Amino acid sequence: MINRQEKLIIKVAKDRLSAKISLQDKNSDDNLLPEDIYGLIKQAGIKYGIIDLEQLDWKSQLISEGQLLIAQGKPPIDGENGKLIMKHTTSSVMLESERSNFRDVKKIPMVEENEVLAQLEPATNGEEGIDVYHKAIKQKRGKPYFCKAGNGVVFVEQDQTFRSTSVGQLSVRKNSLHVYPRYQVDGDLSLKIGNIDFNGAVTITGNVPAGYQVKAKGDITIYGMVEASEITSGGNILIYNGIAGMEKAVITAEGSVEVSYINQAKITAGGDLRVKRDILHSFCTAGGSIFCTSGSIIGGECIAGKSMEVATLGNPANTKTNIVIRSNGRSHDFVTALKKEETELNANLRKVRQLGDMLQQKKKVDGDLPAKERIMLLKQRNTMNKIADQLLDVETELAMIESERSEPVERKLIVTKEAFENVELAFDKYKRILQQRNRHFQAYLKQKEIVIHAIEGKTQRNKSRMTNR
Repeated sequence: MINRQEKLIIKVAKDRLSAKISLQDKNSDDNLLPEDIYGLIKQAGIKYGIIDLEQLDWKSQLISEGQLLIAQGKPPIDGENGKLIMKHTTSSVMLESERSNFRDVKKIPMVEENEVLAQLEPATNGEEGIDVYHKAIKQKRGKPYFCKAGNGVVFVEQDQTFRSTSVGQLSVRKNSLHVYPRYQVDGDLSLKIGNIDFNGAVTITGNVPAGYQVKAKGDITIYGMVEASEITSGGNILIYNGIAGMEKAVITAEGSVEVSYINQAKITAGGDLRVKRDILHSFCTAGGSIFCTSGSIIGGECIAGKSMEVATLGNPANTKTNIVIRSNGRSHDFVTALKKEETELNANLRKVRQLGDMLQQKKKVDGDLPAKERIMLLKQRNTMNKIADQLLDVETELAMIESERSEPVERKLIVTKEAFENVELAFDKYKRILQQRNRHFQAYLKQKEIVIHAIEGKTQRNKSRMTNR
């Protein structure tokens, strides 16, 4: 659009966010007045973002540059897309400071129950723009982030958070969060996986070679063989094949242990120990009973808190074999360590509680606490809760041990085939060494003496067989 004097022309940008006046003839500008500019603006229908010419040396700029910005619109602000803010790391990278040996290769991203895993940040709408004609320019609205709660995860609408419903391994897949209570290794444990430390259950479909550590708060299931490794479980341990310990394997379970055979290993089970075949030159302790009903116990020492049943004890070479049945299968050292831990936890709890009382008193007097001390008070509460939980676990364990000791349990040894010489039997502090072979018997403590009593059914069947021959 050209003005009457055909000196100026106005141009509006394609996006309608700016308008400029261009000078058609630089030699004919002497008569230009602000009214000419404003008249042209009005004629063009421009109503928004008009530049105040009084604030500019507009004529000099127009002459020198050949054009002048006379209106500026407001650009639209596009909305931001929604996103997922992770509150827990999913990295399996193990820092150098976290490694204790070269088999510490990576860590499992683990979470506890009711832990905040992630939070949805909603998409924003953005803001409309305004063009130089004072008309709205639509903005692009942000797209919401789609994510769903998978296994072991729940979405809390109130605060838009994803929370775990169980302990386990955190897994983030496309558009979904999962917590798996079981960590599985397909095949043999190797340096590709390294040592395992997990707060759920662990399954290994292959073997555990020498030198590895497998720790789990839940059950551990191993389908292959275990060599000179350390296996520790807060639940039960099931090893479908055997343990070739080479005098270095250490297997510890708060629950029961079930295995095909044991050779040169140290086994500690809070519950029962069940062995399908033989226990050879090993040191085994069970808070419950030891069952080796189809195999032999040769060499080493086996300790049971309740009873023991075995097919054969010792061997024709009269290898020294110790069998112990005592009021509680857990060792004196174990109980002593628990009591020491209980004392230390009580002392720590008192110190932390005193700190909290001091901060609360200061808050009561001053009306509030500085930011640093408020953070300290929060940490104090969390620490006190953790110590209280640990103390409860220790006290519960000690109470169970005391209860087991006071229970009237029939403690006995059953040998279904035979026991050879040089087998030492011990019931609490009372001991007896076998001086000859004994077949098909049970042994128990009676009036401070270890009594060996033939199993009548076995004896009668053997006599019948010999008569028929």
